[in-house]
Amino acid sequence: MNLALVLSIISGYAGFYYSTHPTSKLWHKIPSIKMSRRVQLTPSIRLFARGRIIHLHHWFTCGVLLLVATYTNAGILDAVLAKGVLIGGVLQGISMPEARRLVYKQTDSWKNFSRD
Repeated sequence: MNLALVLSIISGYAGFYYSTHPTSKLWHKIPSIKMSRRVQLTPSIRLFARGRIIHLHHWFTCGVLLLVATYTNAGILDAVLAKGVLIGGVLQGISMPEARRLVYKQTDSWKNFSRD
């Protein structure tokens, strides 16, 4: 492993920790963008369907992008820095036990739609 990859993994982990952790001040400053009653894009991607909430955590999104980057030579995703940041995002996300679930029961839509 080269130094650039290690540094980008560390910076990706730290960047995702400070921007996605629920106790982070930065996370609360991210505006809430809702496409409709059933789709929320920021600060986290949530889809509402049939009494369930599908929460696409950042580690899941980073993992999908990392798979795409591994099998393609597409622009910025081919860079070592981008792959390191994505690996850091996956590691930070799966290090939080409460962030491992992707599907939740929707008991109270306002509570589940807000930032808690």
